[in-house]
Amino acid sequence: MLTAHKLAKQVNAPDGILTILNDINLELHAGEAVAILASVGCVPRTFLSM
Repeated sequence: MLTAHKLAKQVNAPDGILTILNDINLELHAGEAVAILASVGCVPRTFLSM
């Protein structure tokens, strides 16, 4: 099983701190599959790079 609780990602931006992901929870059991969908292409890539 894979479990993640309250994942977050912030980066420094010219106008201050930019929150990309906030309070992400995931629980994945053996044999399950997951798809990460978002309206912006960089959000799934950011999540997977964590």
